Amino acid sequence: MLEEFSIDYIPLLAEVRNGSFEQFVDLLSKNTFLVKDGLGVGEGIVIKNYSYKNRFGRTTWAKMVRAEFKEIHSKTMGAPIIQGERMVEESIVEKYCTTALIEKEFAKIQTEEGGWSSRYIPRLLSQVFYSLVTEESWNIVKEYKMPILNYKTLNALVIGKIKAEKKEIFA
Repeated sequence: MLEEFSIDYIPLLAEVRNGSFEQFVDLLSKNTFLVKDGLGVGEGIVIKNYSYKNRFGRTTWAKMVRAEFKEIHSKTMGAPIIQGERMVEESIVEKYCTTALIEKEFAKIQTEEGGWSSRYIPRLLSQVFYSLVTEESWNIVKEYKMPILNYKTLNALVIGKIKAEKKEIFA
């Protein structure tokens, strides 16, 4: 269709529905657009989902770039990101700040107050953090072998988990 109007465009490499990371990585090796035969593959692929809009109402796309391309162009693209070990606080929140714990504290507040109001949000945040620390401290000490914890970081991560689990009350 675009050819009949002499419009230049990049042809579709593949249409992927519910794609996995491995499928996209496989497509990286099949991108030969504007690359002469036998001279390798392109720098990467662009993943487009026209029906997705971010929270600002804009259509956003993702780009996957081959590791080799990043290494060659590290000066332009910036230094590589090296993933270190996770913080112990992240592991604790992932394991012990469960949906069940959040729902339990949410239900307690609803029962005590006879319903829910957004003015109870600070109470929910505090109560979940309090419950995590008081109910799971011994398990945390045993499992993580006497860890040094930054409780400010732990609290921030708990709040983030609550916001992710209870999106409807933060809308």
